[in-house]
Amino acid sequence: MNIQLIGSCWFTTGDSQELAEMARVGTLDLSVLQHRCVSLKDVNGALSSLQDANRGFNNFVVIP
Repeated sequence: MNIQLIGSCWFTTGDSQELAEMARVGTLDLSVLQHRCVSLKDVNGALSSLQDANRGFNNFVVIP
């Protein structure tokens, strides 16, 4: 159904655009992010576990 849940209180839109540009040109090291892939059937559990995440350094990817 092409539904997205995106949330962050860290940056303004302008700050996010600057970060995206830094990532594009390679001046921002994103290796600190830990990717957590979950199946669509497990998405509720993943959302519940957000409070236990590593201080915001997790990237949750939902696999349909």
